[in-house]
Amino acid sequence: MLAAVCFFVLLSLAGGLQTFLVVALAALYGTSAALANVALTGLLAASALGVLAGGVLASRATNYVAVAGFGLALAGVATALVGIIDFSSFALVLMMSLSGFFGGLVAPSRDLLVRAATPEGAFGRVFGFVSTGFNIGSMIAPMIYGAFMDRGEPRALFFLSAASSILCIGAVLLGSQRRARY
Repeated sequence: MLAAVCFFVLLSLAGGLQTFLVVALAALYGTSAALANVALTGLLAASALGVLAGGVLASRATNYVAVAGFGLALAGVATALVGIIDFSSFALVLMMSLSGFFGGLVAPSRDLLVRAATPEGAFGRVFGFVSTGFNIGSMIAPMIYGAFMDRGEPRALFFLSAASSILCIGAVLLGSQRRARY
């Protein structure tokens, strides 16, 4: 269960970028507020679409670890690329939308992985326990992202978000290996 808590903390850290995306893009590339907000809207809207697509995928898949790993890896890569490359307007919105879509794709498989690790009759308690990782991550992410912005390091926000997504894969793999032993 500790791997699941870590997963939720890291997932929350990865999602913390959305709070600072507009100011980070302005500081990093001089992106206008209008364009940065369109990129943020693309991220959020595509995330919702990703959850829907992830639900369809999870209903047909049997390997939720692979689905979650795939989504997390692609979300991390898209986010890191935005931190590296000063994309055109269209490409920026597309990349942030892809980041959101693949991040959203993970949610249904994430929930099914937690369910698979839960003993009979304890789903509410277990999910309540592991989802406190969201609270922990949501508490510390703004402080970390804000500190990077205060230090004039907006690129670090994209790299932290991408690294958190990639580290989530490790937490998923760790949790699935522990389940396989028991």
